[in-house]
Amino acid sequence: MLTLPIVMVFFSSEPVIKQATFSSSLISNEANLWWARAIADVDGDGIMDVVLQDNNGAGGWLGYLRGNAEGKPWEKVIVAEESPNGKKFAAGDLVDGDIDGDGDTDLIGVQHPGEWTEAGAEAIIFWYEQSGNKWEPHKVGTIPSALKDIALSDLNGDGSPEIITVTYNAETLSVFSRSCDNAFEKAWDLKIDNLHEGMDIGDVNGDGLPDIAANGYWLPNPGSLTDPWEVKTIDERWYNEEEEHWSRNATKVVCRDVDADGMSEVFISHSEKAGYPVMKYDWQNNKWMEEVVLGSLSAAHSLIVTDLDLDGAFEVLTGVNKNRAIDIEKEVGKTEVPTDFPVLILKKSNSGWSQQKISSEGVYNLLAGELEGDGDIDLVRWTSHSESDMWLLRNELK
Repeated sequence: MLTLPIVMVFFSSEPVIKQATFSSSLISNEANLWWARAIADVDGDGIMDVVLQDNNGAGGWLGYLRGNAEGKPWEKVIVAEESPNGKKFAAGDLVDGDIDGDGDTDLIGVQHPGEWTEAGAEAIIFWYEQSGNKWEPHKVGTIPSALKDIALSDLNGDGSPEIITVTYNAETLSVFSRSCDNAFEKAWDLKIDNLHEGMDIGDVNGDGLPDIAANGYWLPNPGSLTDPWEVKTIDERWYNEEEEHWSRNATKVVCRDVDADGMSEVFISHSEKAGYPVMKYDWQNNKWMEEVVLGSLSAAHSLIVTDLDLDGAFEVLTGVNKNRAIDIEKEVGKTEVPTDFPVLILKKSNSGWSQQKISSEGVYNLLAGELEGDGDIDLVRWTSHSESDMWLLRNELK
C-alpha cells in the first residue's frame, strides 16, 4: 500500500500588512503660515497642485504651487495678491472644486486680517472662477469671525454645491447656496455651543443625504435647506472643554465609509492638546458605536482616511504637530523638550489597529492624493504650523 505524506496547510485570517515606503523631495522652503491648503489639478495638466493662502497669521495672497513629478521645487503661482476689496486673505482651511460646473477647478479665497492679528474680525468669502488664463472673483458672503473649516457639498440635491463653513471665535456654522450662475446667498447661520474647529460632510445615517459632522456634533440632513437642521451629539468630549484657552475644543474630523455599508464613519482627533485619543464612530441601530483607533496622541492636527496602499482597505493617517507639542509641554511646566513627533499610518486588522511610523519629525495638516499621475496616493507633509519647509512624500508602492 502506498503511503502518502500528510501535508498540513494553515490559513491565517489576518491580512498581510503592507509597509508603506516613501521617497521625499522638497516642494517649497517658503511656507509662511500656510495653514489653509488643498489639492487640485488647477492648471489641468494631469498633475495635482497644492492650493494655499499665504500667511494665515496676518494675511497674504491666494495661489497655488504647481506640481511636478520630477522631484524639483514646485513653482509658486499667485492667483490674487489681495481680495477685490483690496485686503489680504487668511483662513485656517481651504477647499476647491468645479463650482460653476464647466469642468475646470475654481478656487475660494477668504478675506480676513489674520487669525493672529484679529481672529474675531468678520471674514468675507469669494470664489474665483477659472476662465482660460484669467480668474474672476465673485462674492459669496460674510461669516462672523476667522474661518476654521470649509467644505463644498450638494446638501439639497439641486446639482450645485453649497459652501459650508465653521468660524473660530463666533462658534457659528454657516451654509451658502447658489442663487444664480455666479452668485451665492446665505441659507443660514447656526450658533452652536463651543463650536471651534473640525468639520466634514458625509452620509452618516444611510438615508442617502449628506450630513454635517463638526466638533463632536452632527447635523442630520432634513432634505432641504429651509427645513430645520437639528444639532445632535456624537461625543461630547470634543466640545465640553470650558477653560478659557484658544486651544479648547479644537478637533480634526473626517467622514469616510470605510466598511462599504453605505454610511460614513466619523473619525475625530484633538488638534491642539495632549491626552486625547483618535476615535472612530459608527452609527448603528440609532446610536453611535465608538472605537479607539489610537489611545493618545498630542496635537494631532492631521487626520486623513484613505486607501494608501490600494488594497481596498482604508488606512488612518495622523501625526503630531511638532511645535505645538513642544508648547504643550512648556505650558504644563515641563523643561525637557520632546524629540519624537511621530507621523503614523494606522491600519485595521482582526487583532486591532497596527501602527507604522513614517517619520519622527512631525506633521501639520497632512495632505494625501494622487499627486504625480502614477496611480498611487502620495503625501504632502509640513512638520509644523510655523516651519518653512514643505515636502512631497512620494509613494513607492510597487
